[in-house]
Amino acid sequence: ILNLTTTELNRFSGHLRQFIVDDKGLVLIATFGLRGSTFPSMVTERALPATLVIHNELQNKLGIHNRIGVTVGSAYCGVVGGLKRHEYAVLGPSVNLAARLMSMPENPGILVDEAVRMKAGKVFAFKALTPVKAKGYATPVAIFEPLSSIERRWGTISSDFVGRKSEITGILTVAKEAIKFHAEARLLFVTGDSGSGKSSLVVHAMDQLRKLINKGRKRHRVAKHICRESDVLVPFSIFRSVLPDILQDIELQVEEGTPLSTSRNSQSGIETLDWDCFSRYSTHSKVSTFSKESSCCSSDKMIRLKNVLSELDAPDEFISLIGYHLLGWESEAINVECDVDQRKNHNIASSINFMVKIFQRCTRHAQFIVLALDDVHLMDEVSWHVVLRLFHTIRNLLIICTSRTLTSYKLALEAEDWRELNTKYKQNGRFVHIELNRLNKDDVRSMIAKRLALDENEIDDSFHNDIFTQSRGMPAFANEILRSASRRNNIGRQGNNKVGWKGSDRGKGELTHASVGGIIVHRLDTFARTVRTILDLGAVLGTSFDLADIINVTNGSVDCPFEDKEENSQKIHDALDFLVNEGILVEVCLGGDVEGDFFIEGDARAETYRFLDGNEFQDKTYTFCHDIWRASILSLMLESRKKRIHKFIASSLQVQTKKCNTDYMSLMKIWNHWTAAGEKTEAADVALTVGKSFEGLGMYDQSVKLYEDTIGLWIEGSNSDGEEIGGFSSSLLSSMPRTELEYTIRLFVSIGKALANLHRGSDSIVAYQNALQIMQVAPSARLIRDRSILFPIFSGLFLALKYGQIEQDDNCLYEQDLVRRFVTEAKVYGDPVHYARALSMQAEMYGRLEKFPQAFAAFEELASVYDAEKHSDTMSKAYGSDRA
Repeated sequence: ILNLTTTELNRFSGHLRQFIVDDKGLVLIATFGLRGSTFPSMVTERALPATLVIHNELQNKLGIHNRIGVTVGSAYCGVVGGLKRHEYAVLGPSVNLAARLMSMPENPGILVDEAVRMKAGKVFAFKALTPVKAKGYATPVAIFEPLSSIERRWGTISSDFVGRKSEITGILTVAKEAIKFHAEARLLFVTGDSGSGKSSLVVHAMDQLRKLINKGRKRHRVAKHICRESDVLVPFSIFRSVLPDILQDIELQVEEGTPLSTSRNSQSGIETLDWDCFSRYSTHSKVSTFSKESSCCSSDKMIRLKNVLSELDAPDEFISLIGYHLLGWESEAINVECDVDQRKNHNIASSINFMVKIFQRCTRHAQFIVLALDDVHLMDEVSWHVVLRLFHTIRNLLIICTSRTLTSYKLALEAEDWRELNTKYKQNGRFVHIELNRLNKDDVRSMIAKRLALDENEIDDSFHNDIFTQSRGMPAFANEILRSASRRNNIGRQGNNKVGWKGSDRGKGELTHASVGGIIVHRLDTFARTVRTILDLGAVLGTSFDLADIINVTNGSVDCPFEDKEENSQKIHDALDFLVNEGILVEVCLGGDVEGDFFIEGDARAETYRFLDGNEFQDKTYTFCHDIWRASILSLMLESRKKRIHKFIASSLQVQTKKCNTDYMSLMKIWNHWTAAGEKTEAADVALTVGKSFEGLGMYDQSVKLYEDTIGLWIEGSNSDGEEIGGFSSSLLSSMPRTELEYTIRLFVSIGKALANLHRGSDSIVAYQNALQIMQVAPSARLIRDRSILFPIFSGLFLALKYGQIEQDDNCLYEQDLVRRFVTEAKVYGDPVHYARALSMQAEMYGRLEKFPQAFAAFEELASVYDAEKHSDTMSKAYGSDRA
């Protein structure tokens, strides 16, 4: 223990003050910042990383259970005692507090005080715990548990976790095969109902796997992501989290001898830091709705990405495409422009190929790689393509996926790929599907014992039977029954000295509910209006949300229950603290500002900071302890109220996007909120913007899916009268306002263009014909002033007619009528680019039909209006080519 501790302290420039062994165990006191050993960013780059390394090395390498308390503050550092007997000591309130935190029974492994958190920088995350009383402090002291990057996203090891021994054994068996020298990749697929404990299983299995890897001294890398509802239509969505995890091993220009550069060369650094040290450049899988990452962090990541792409000889514009548009990173230091012509050189296949190469380059040092993906039923199609490419090409890779049961959800995975996994790769052991069943009766008894801190033989049989029968073996339901009964003080010792129901109702308050949702509804009824309001807003915002989000919404919402913003901020804090203490929300807060942190102009976070009692507070992230809570809250809300909140959030986001360009993830959040609010035209406007950008990257399939989903907003819920055009009934078209009709036409036209680029000519023709028919049938079409929305339809159908993809009579009357309408509309519109396009089509058609006088007349008219230098580029961008 002494050798290990002093080795790591020396590596991070710390000092061992005292090493005490007595009948109660062993205590070590270490310090950072003694005279001659002070450094910039001492907490961020030395004290906290050293703490993590020592804690995990003692636990994993030596099997020593340990607890650490970490504080920062002024202290007396010097000699104490007499002339003949004295020692060097470090004394002060912060030292006493560190001892207090260390000795707390509730200490999960490491606890820090508020001062450490505030000096830690935003690259660290902490879980807030209940404040404690400490000697030398007048008020309760705020304490925090530091979170590793996986805990930050997936949660921590739970003391209540029971059962699943066979499943964990199965996961470890697959992992052992993947670890073998030059072994082929393995894919582990875990499915189960909501509340069955999929994520908890993976967290506990990975904890066991970590110990196995550390014991074998394997260099490894772990990357993880939790898929969200907004991910489905965002290409490469998982890499918003995965890339920061793997990019941290790409060297920056760091001074020799600093922890950042030496830790990778040390024997223990990579084995421990990769798993459990804070991910310095890791981000939330969920980014604040109203804010972007701080510029200093995103700049760091962009530099690393640029280094990798430079090694791979990738074009410069790819940094912009992958780093900014797809991943949402923003950098003041790197400014890469990418015009339309450059983007046309890219397609989805090249983007997937480069993403695979980036993953390979960033993990090439590792002897074992784990890619953990939660809720993959929400993962986008492009991410699936990359994951399968990694599965086929990377050695010593373990991919762990969790999903809801596939009877209720459909994966964005091609059917042939899924069949191949379940046949070929299942037979050779590279694909393993684990379906989580419900807990058995013995497991539920173990859960009760752990939850109530009892021996299993102390539990009353009837109490045990009631919990098991009512929960039906679902861990989330059983836990909520126990929480509810404990809060109501309805559990206690009985006459037989067993622990079970007490009170007159004997558990009726919990057992009368048929599901966990019923218990949650009953519990919500007891909350104050303010708390209910905050829960409603949080549920609409998502599974995770930020304090900044709630403040923005309540300050501008008509539903705000508070009179002014100052009262609003205080009430929000009180309500959120209550919900954290109730175990409904989990609070995670980032470290405070360190030297170099700043807000860029227009950063929403700078506007959401408030002063309470003269003290500035920082943003925090809150996550529902389980998705069942969010689902239950949303089910209770009136649709009209949900739509109002969604509408306000979308409007607020729209304001933020006007200040700067916005990445796909943020734009799709806006689209989701507009969609949920039922605001079709606003959703269509965002869809057209994002879809056009997708097409610039060659992602035509993704743009078509987005356009079709947006069109579905009109079709969904409408009554069919038997006559439909593109899914639109005649009654729907007859009542459609002009603005909505215009967006509908633009969406169909965009689908036609994208399908043509996919060489799906017949489908493209259908989209164009639907748009033209709708314009002919809908009464409000005559009110559309911008007739240019018709021009791509004419152009697209003309090409289809020219190449014989549409049948017509010998005289080509349909084609002649189409071209005539194009020329007439374009001439009235008055833009020479569109008019020249129409005339070029007319001249070409008459020449093909051997009507040469009309062809020459059209040619002469074209010559009088067309100027190649002025019009060619614009025409090519509008129509894809210049036929004039």
